[in-house]
Amino acid sequence: MVLPHYRSVDDLLTSTAPDQPVMCFCPGAIRAEAQKFATGFPGDVHYAVKANPHPAVLHWLKEGGVTGFDVASIAEIKLVRDQLGDAHCAYNHPVKSRADIEMSYRDLGVRDFVIDHENELAKLADICQRDCTIEVRIARANPDSAVDLNAKFGCDGQTATNLMRKASELGFEVAVAMHVGWQAPNPKAWGEAMAMGAGCAEAAGIRLKYANLGGGCPSILMPKDRRLEEFFTAIDLAKTEYMSGINLSCEPGSALVW
Repeated sequence: MVLPHYRSVDDLLTSTAPDQPVMCFCPGAIRAEAQKFATGFPGDVHYAVKANPHPAVLHWLKEGGVTGFDVASIAEIKLVRDQLGDAHCAYNHPVKSRADIEMSYRDLGVRDFVIDHENELAKLADICQRDCTIEVRIARANPDSAVDLNAKFGCDGQTATNLMRKASELGFEVAVAMHVGWQAPNPKAWGEAMAMGAGCAEAAGIRLKYANLGGGCPSILMPKDRRLEEFFTAIDLAKTEYMSGINLSCEPGSALVW
């Protein structure tokens, strides 16, 4: 995708004198943020497409080291397929219509799905073959985050344990998903959520295929005394303590493109 280039925002405004809002990108900065995650996070880095679904952004992030995409709608899956072919997509909105599950699975090649309720598991069991991974999203409250998403998404520990056990009995591979909230300032929050997820899996008697740690690393609200690397270190330590040998993934959005 070829976009017009300008030396600066001032240059753009002087050259075009727009009378409507204009979206400006810094491709080098986007690639650099992706590279920070790709080299620092102890696992796979996926991008939450909802943060900025511009096609060029997807390409720049892939060039920077992003290996997959967190998608929340059929439109986002089609966007990734149109731009990046068979790039890995995980359908991570926990509530999906039967029609959207069928299209994403049969027509668009999605094999990773998030749930937080038994009704969603039943839909997937009816529609999908057993070549899928079911991510059970847990809710671990984090009042320190600017927006605590766990009041809206995720389930309590007992429900998560039951869903993991049932998904495994149905023949699916099982993973755990979590999100410590938007702009979460405390690196320890990830360790607490990982401990909860590992405990649910142990109680269910299953081995996790992977752990999806979601997003949440602060960008515009990064505390002045924190650095991104501290979050990666805390996650790596928590992996050693709670999830040794389990693959991790993360799904930053605004931490990559802001």
